[in-house]
Amino acid sequence: MHPRIFTLILLLLALAGVGCREGDPSPIDDTPYALQLPPGFPYPDIPEDNALTVARVALGKRLFYDPILSADSTISCASCHLPALAFADDAPISPGVGRRLGLRNAPTLANVAYLTLVNKDGGVPKLDLQALVPIEDHNEMDLSILSAALRLNAHPDYLEAFQRAYGEEASPFTITRALAAFLRILISGDSPYDRYEQGKGSLSESAKRGSALFFSERAQCSSCHSGFNFTDNGFHNNGLYDTYADPGRMRATFLPEDEGKFRVP
Repeated sequence: MHPRIFTLILLLLALAGVGCREGDPSPIDDTPYALQLPPGFPYPDIPEDNALTVARVALGKRLFYDPILSADSTISCASCHLPALAFADDAPISPGVGRRLGLRNAPTLANVAYLTLVNKDGGVPKLDLQALVPIEDHNEMDLSILSAALRLNAHPDYLEAFQRAYGEEASPFTITRALAAFLRILISGDSPYDRYEQGKGSLSESAKRGSALFFSERAQCSSCHSGFNFTDNGFHNNGLYDTYADPGRMRATFLPEDEGKFRVP
């Protein structure tokens, strides 16, 4: 599917979800979720229509680990984004439904709350829409988001959880927003380097040499990997042209100058 058409479909689904919300059939648990941030981390931008609440985060976490969102109920979000691996995967490409392989390695979900554009090519405009991509992708979870909503609404406990979190049943809007709420709390900022910078820990001499090289003019790593999250959120090409099949950012923009560009991780 043409990426621009796909993005338009995502936006239309999101707007459709907004329009379908009517009444308040069940009390909403709007207890705010207290997001804990490491020193130096700003509070992420959170859309008004998906404020962080305890109920929404709990629902999103449950969905993240439940294979119900895949066509044959064998693959969950956590199948490719493993908590033990910083919510990433060490496989070159994670297998989806039917062991089918997609296009790219599963990236870490740590600190995705700070992304301005989502996915390695920036093809998704905001985090609240991202879950539609893997759920509906043929090589990943291969399930229509509408079918996913029907499945979830057939479970009384899920129906109750959605009512408690959003005041309505499962829909493309509430499914994607609940998952985004959970993803926004996956904040990482307590590495040995973080603690060292805060004066709370130490680094080995080799790590100190690596740090000096990383921030040096010679290596210039920090020209792209900068700030509290070690990224400028931009798209850059570090030499991937004819030898790499993935067009990168060009897949989303169709601009030749974006060939081989990827979001700085």
